[in-house]
Amino acid sequence: MTDPNQDARELSTNAISVMTQSVFGSILGPVVNEQLLDWLGLGSSDELADYMNQIEAQLAQMETQLVQLQTSLDQILSQEAVIEEQFSDVEVQQLLSNFVTQATTIKQNFQSYVDAITGLSSTDKKMQGEAIGDLFQLCGLVNMQSVAGAMTGAQQVFLPTLAEQRGLIDLQHDLVRGVIVDFAANVENYRIATNGPIVYPNGVSQADPRALPSGNGVFASGAIDGDGHNLAGNAMSTSIAGAFKAFLTLQTQGLILLNMAWLGSIHEDQITAQVTAIQAVLSAMKAFEAAVVATVDDQVALSLQTMGQRLTGLAASNNIRYDYGGGDVRMQYPLSDDWIMWGQSQFGLLSPSIVMVYQPWTYNTSTAAYLGLDTTQDAPHIFIGRSDDVRYPGMGITPVQAPRFGGIPTELQFVRNF
Repeated sequence: MTDPNQDARELSTNAISVMTQSVFGSILGPVVNEQLLDWLGLGSSDELADYMNQIEAQLAQMETQLVQLQTSLDQILSQEAVIEEQFSDVEVQQLLSNFVTQATTIKQNFQSYVDAITGLSSTDKKMQGEAIGDLFQLCGLVNMQSVAGAMTGAQQVFLPTLAEQRGLIDLQHDLVRGVIVDFAANVENYRIATNGPIVYPNGVSQADPRALPSGNGVFASGAIDGDGHNLAGNAMSTSIAGAFKAFLTLQTQGLILLNMAWLGSIHEDQITAQVTAIQAVLSAMKAFEAAVVATVDDQVALSLQTMGQRLTGLAASNNIRYDYGGGDVRMQYPLSDDWIMWGQSQFGLLSPSIVMVYQPWTYNTSTAAYLGLDTTQDAPHIFIGRSDDVRYPGMGITPVQAPRFGGIPTELQFVRNF
């Protein structure tokens, strides 16, 4: 966004355009352009009378643009610069409190600006005069310094200057991790319900083949991957996108105010400094895309490894027979803790069955084993799917690969604009 060959006006106009496009998609009318900036800008005027003459001289000619400007400003003002309470940590709560304080300062001044533009649009000469006076007061040095300070404060909330501090951009990774961990930690989210006896076409009745005698039941741990992705994506499209847009909205409002007050004045260099600081935050938001995709993949892998459900109880012991190949081979318990219950599928007559997957957290193509409880024999045993793979006899019917996170949702893709 920043270009050393551009002046403050070009830099700030481009910055406002990028931010409004990201928040609104399009603005119904102009926010800043050459004529509006020259007309409404305080510039070097330090007397109310001079400023009033400047405005009144072109008020009639600027009527159409003024109405369009009011429409745009109303649209920007309507966007709530609010961040959800994402975290309970005291330090993060302080960050959010700081943002609210900065937001209040900027929004109050921007509201005054919108009110003044509304007054200028009036046909009432008295209201027009009051609006011009309000604009002049609004552009006062102390007032604009408070706006610039609030903008800087909001920038620090998202991207602190000190490397050892964590800002709201970095903290969004914790939010994403949290929704995945919370889902994985509650096994009821992916417990597989088993049914009563199943009667096969040949008239044989037996227990649901998914009802393996595994301590706490059977589970579709693969949901940690699939639903984990969905929950992470939802957090990005709502809470995270909302936080980023809150920043963009505030910085847009603040930059519009500084443009009006300081372009063409001795304070113009502060506008350039603000644009540079804003760009640093926007660059961090852009880099967030690749970083958060890796965060989702890493957290899903860790949750699968640490919270993916294994067989327990009788099913994970040598006290029940494991058969494959039509019962012609009997095995002791053939699996280890590197295998987790992934979900359910069909395999032969023992349909449906429980799918076990070997180390899915590696994101490599993993060996899968299909297990089903068979009660048609002289003693209940577990049937394990046949395979021609000599390395894993009885396993590997269909390779399984845990899919990686597909990418940030549409609602957050505006970060690519920066």
